[in-house]
Amino acid sequence: MPAARPLALLPMMWSSLQRLLLQLLFLLALHPAPPASAGVEDINSARFRLLAHNASAATFLFRGNVPTIHSASSQPTFVYDTLSSVLNQTAFAASGVYLPSNYGLRLVSLLNFADASEAPNLNVTREGFVRGA
Repeated sequence: MPAARPLALLPMMWSSLQRLLLQLLFLLALHPAPPASAGVEDINSARFRLLAHNASAATFLFRGNVPTIHSASSQPTFVYDTLSSVLNQTAFAASGVYLPSNYGLRLVSLLNFADASEAPNLNVTREGFVRGA
């Protein structure tokens, strides 16, 4: 049997991505985050939820707020260590299982570049992941 050509796989990959995004949107609708306070908010463990956990694949799906902290005198700061700690605590509280010691993280942000109040958080978060914070 000949090997599949990469371009022939695109429709299957797109279909899988569409299903995953629809599942994510469905889960977000079922598990809304607690209401946000007015203005800019620091990372808050009370706003994190474990939406789904697959023990056999060791995958977790979380929802939470922006992984940044703010100070009056500077731009927001990306806080990867705090994010990791909050995710681990949230996973254990919801499922009794800690995250693996070595894991990959995918961030889906619903922030909007067009909104001047959200753009700085989005930029800092992206830069934090690029730097490997």
